[in-house]
Amino acid sequence: MWTKPDLNRREFLQGCAAGVGLLAGARDGVLERILAAGRDTAGLSPDEVATDEDFWFEVQQAFTEDRNFINLNNGTVQNGLRIVQEAVRRHSEYTGNAAWHSMAILGKEIESCRRRLASHLGCDPEELVICRGGTEAGQIPILGLELKRGDEVVITNQDYPRLLGTWRQREKREGIVLKIVPLPAPPVPLDEFYTLLERQVTPRTKLIHV
Repeated sequence: MWTKPDLNRREFLQGCAAGVGLLAGARDGVLERILAAGRDTAGLSPDEVATDEDFWFEVQQAFTEDRNFINLNNGTVQNGLRIVQEAVRRHSEYTGNAAWHSMAILGKEIESCRRRLASHLGCDPEELVICRGGTEAGQIPILGLELKRGDEVVITNQDYPRLLGTWRQREKREGIVLKIVPLPAPPVPLDEFYTLLERQVTPRTKLIHV
């Protein structure tokens, strides 16, 4: 549960940088420059920020990318943050050199990281799970929810394919009824969206996943 419902991404990033120590592993002060750029544009409107080339240059420099390609898919496979790639390389070298000893140490660091993240998010550590990606994060509740044969689940055809596949797996194995609502091309007007889902709801509906 959030204790600060008005917390935005900029405030969250600043909190992480200060409390979790992300800046410690960043070369050339990349994250520091982004935070400074954010402070410089704090009083500007979204339209003004959109045209501020100095701001976006700092954001661009935080990512590694091949200049030979223009990446149009930033939903599932996006360019890597420079600071994250450096951390991955650093920890990979550590585990490669220290073998089992590294596992004993890193295992404890994962738990301490979870507790620090929970503190920033304003929730109990037991409410927070660190997953390997969005797919795993979505599959855990899908596969863990208690459903019986004949129970209905309403979902749309525009949901993430891996999660649709996970629901289909439960449909085949357990006999639940998966009702996939075909949505028109986005953006879908909210009234139409609600109506299309509502039409699929019956007394046997146990879950609506959107």
